[in-house]
Amino acid sequence: MISTAEQKLNKKYFVMSITLLMIFLLIFVVCVEKLEKNQLEQFDFTIIEYVQSRISPPLTIWLKAITFFGGKAWIVPALLIVSVATAFYKKRYGVYLFLSTGIGALLNVILKEWFQRERPDFYTLITQGGYSFPSGHSMSSFIFYTSLAVVLAKISKKKSVDCVIAILFTFLVCAIGISRIYLGVHYPSDVLAGFAAGGFWVCLCSLVLNYYEQRKKLHVNN
Repeated sequence: MISTAEQKLNKKYFVMSITLLMIFLLIFVVCVEKLEKNQLEQFDFTIIEYVQSRISPPLTIWLKAITFFGGKAWIVPALLIVSVATAFYKKRYGVYLFLSTGIGALLNVILKEWFQRERPDFYTLITQGGYSFPSGHSMSSFIFYTSLAVVLAKISKKKSVDCVIAILFTFLVCAIGISRIYLGVHYPSDVLAGFAAGGFWVCLCSLVLNYYEQRKKLHVNN
């Protein structure tokens, strides 16, 4: 039998997740509408001008390093290692991490092929192929690091640890998004849409995980 306090906590988690899911969906839909109506130019170039006006050799080195932590070369092996490690603790956490990030990456490919937005063609500091919208680095890093934060929060069950993890991962994900603009391979709207799509997917996956855990508790108690 699930306690009243736990039921209230689950209800609060559900309401918060649904609210965030709808916010992320709204942001993504607005980005798509603006993209299709060619209304993103002022938004994009205002931010690009501000970010790229700060270009310097030392900062470029730092942001090239940061962008690495949002790419396949890092996320794929990190995902495999973390998924296996967490699966030893609880199998469902490893499956959750692997599926949320793996399917999320596939969704990004589908979205890129659907919208087929070309990448910026001015002052690029690195070479990057493929389409631009939504940003794969932004979407994948949001999904991976947020999913990992969800699992670590369930394992630690300490608010102080959860806060530290949330702050560190938020800073890293935001820095990865900025690095894509700085390096000239994405428009700001690509990054925003990537965060929004990633946020929507993580909320959906987290709801499924929480539902599974509650069903399992009920089954065990019965």
